[in-house]
Amino acid sequence: MGNPVGCREYSRYDVIKTIESALEPHRLRDFTIPGLAYGPHDGFPSQRLPELAYTTWEWMRLDNAKANLAKETLNALCEFVGCRADAGPKYSPDNRPYIERFFGTIASRLSSRLPGYTGSHPRDLRRALADPKGMLRLYVSFDELEELVEYAIASYNGTPHAGLNNVTPLEAMEYFIRGKEQLVTWLPEHRRRTLCLMQSAKRCTVRAYLQHGVRPHIQLVWRALHKQRPCVQHGFDRQKLAYLPECR
Repeated sequence: MGNPVGCREYSRYDVIKTIESALEPHRLRDFTIPGLAYGPHDGFPSQRLPELAYTTWEWMRLDNAKANLAKETLNALCEFVGCRADAGPKYSPDNRPYIERFFGTIASRLSSRLPGYTGSHPRDLRRALADPKGMLRLYVSFDELEELVEYAIASYNGTPHAGLNNVTPLEAMEYFIRGKEQLVTWLPEHRRRTLCLMQSAKRCTVRAYLQHGVRPHIQLVWRALHKQRPCVQHGFDRQKLAYLPECR
């Protein structure tokens, strides 16, 4: 499962980054929050079963958010990964019961307990209870939020579910992959090295103001990317194609 965390309304770039994260082998985090650690049964599929790294899927069901249905997103899914994208009818969350239930679980176990939670409506009592009342020390930093999301999903994967006959999602997956030898497909080797090509290319001009101490860079949308980034090349006032493998 890919789970990058964003600090703004998500766009097609974030959706594609999520696809990249789902394909790549999961990397364990070093938690900095005291008391936060992986349990003995917690984890992610490609961590527990290394053979699941870079596995692809045949079909992905989406909702009708514009970021999900953008041309770049559909190209990444249908052309690069090679699966079918199914948006389904609008305003019909019941057609996606598993992921909607998962979202509800994450909301009840994590987001609704964070300081500053806005609730599901203006009169939600949890909104008032979560108000930090100006106490900045209660706010959660971006890095801490990433750790909490990592822990919440890893813990979810290691928790027995009644719908799985009281086994964990990881145990159920191991049963089908190693016990039943369920066939899986993998992303071709040459595409594993070029995941950033799922992002759309932008033609930008490399600029520098050496007299002001400004290094060679390109200006792309809202931020400047300097020349030490791997996808940016040398050459002042030249047009370059740039991909964003780690845009956040």
